[in-house]
Amino acid sequence: MEGEFYTYPSDIWSIGMVVYEMATGRHPYPETSNPLELHECIRSSPSPTLDGVASLGPEIKDFVTHR
Repeated sequence: MEGEFYTYPSDIWSIGMVVYEMATGRHPYPETSNPLELHECIRSSPSPTLDGVASLGPEIKDFVTHR
């Protein structure tokens, strides 16, 4: 979306977002309704975490928040 080349870190970020959705049952950015809103939300909002999900171990929480 920013005109840069697609890279390996993009895949890792995508996996983290899929794991987040699987763990919570909801999209990490539910307030967005189109790609432009999603892009702005990703750039301006704090990264999603799984800290509030008590049933998950620290390893999966760290995986989702790792930068």
